[in-house]
Amino acid sequence: MPLKLFKHTNKDIDLFYTEEMIEEREFYDSQKRDIACWRTKQYYLEKNQDYVKIAKVNSRKTGLERKAILTAHGMCIKNHWFYCNEYAGYPIQHWIDEVDGQYNVLIIDVCNDKQAKISSEKSVVIHPNESISNRKLMQDNVQFDIYIPGIGYLDSYLFEEQLKQLQEK
Repeated sequence: MPLKLFKHTNKDIDLFYTEEMIEEREFYDSQKRDIACWRTKQYYLEKNQDYVKIAKVNSRKTGLERKAILTAHGMCIKNHWFYCNEYAGYPIQHWIDEVDGQYNVLIIDVCNDKQAKISSEKSVVIHPNESISNRKLMQDNVQFDIYIPGIGYLDSYLFEEQLKQLQEK
């Protein structure tokens, strides 16, 4: 059974978060959640222009424009990645499967200390490949992976080729 997620909508972004994030990220009011949407989109997507290009091409291809952010604590067990609270965990791949095709971009703001991999059919997915914190994000000290539907993970050496593949699919 999935963990209960709260949902906040800000313009073109839906923020999904666990109860623990309310206190930890101070999500007590709408303005704090709006700021979290803006910052997360900035750190994960907009600071990398290659990711922005991929998102635009995928949007033209699928007609999807909105973004979804999942913010929670995370853990990996035997190469399976979970978002969790202090009592239980739920597979991130299951959450992706539930929302895939409803959003152009899925941003997974969840620690991934074992570099677990995911997949999607229609939505671009951006996620860390390590543990994360607000401090590391602000210092640009987090590495991200981007999963491109129908292609797989971006290989930075093959960016132009993979972008062309996405445009042609």
